Amino acid sequence: PILDHEQWVKLRKLAKTRISEPGLNPRTMRQRQELYWFLLISVGAALRVGEAYSLRWQDCELITLGDKDKTEAVHMKVLGKHSKGGRREDAYGMFGAVSAFKAMQKARPDAKPDDPLFVENHRDGMTELLVAADLRTSEDGRTRNAKSLRQTGISLRLDLGPNPDYRDIAKWARTSPAMIATFYDQTHPQLSVERIVGFRKRTSG
Repeated sequence: PILDHEQWVKLRKLAKTRISEPGLNPRTMRQRQELYWFLLISVGAALRVGEAYSLRWQDCELITLGDKDKTEAVHMKVLGKHSKGGRREDAYGMFGAVSAFKAMQKARPDAKPDDPLFVENHRDGMTELLVAADLRTSEDGRTRNAKSLRQTGISLRLDLGPNPDYRDIAKWARTSPAMIATFYDQTHPQLSVERIVGFRKRTSG
């Protein structure tokens, strides 16, 4: 199950707050800091859990997109679901993923190119965070985990993107338009109707 925008903001803020809780030992603080970066990059690039853990420093670079706002992004090469023979796929992290990657660069200036981007396993930390945020279980009784981050990233692009197009989102998320339509589009039918209602002005001639 996904996190909607309000739930995602709640989880993200709590993850950041928990980094500076008093009395934490250094290891726990490092784990929570990296978990926060893991959240931002996984949602910002719609990464599968395995894709996130496959990343090395040499697989990531900051780029500027060619949109009108010249938006910064993190271009990544991930070992994904469709990788064959070890060939990596393109992934692009936006918004929070960019700030997280920059923070990681600053925190780890001595990282080697073939070092993994994420050095911790966040399975237990993710569960603990979801429980603390009261978001571990969805309204229909399903359990959230790190896999929910990819679904959340895709759903947020569908809901908040200025011109959501299944084909573009599918390419970005390394999946198919049919998968986007079937599993990720949480839009209420009424919202779709409201977007298509009405008529264009006809031009004379």
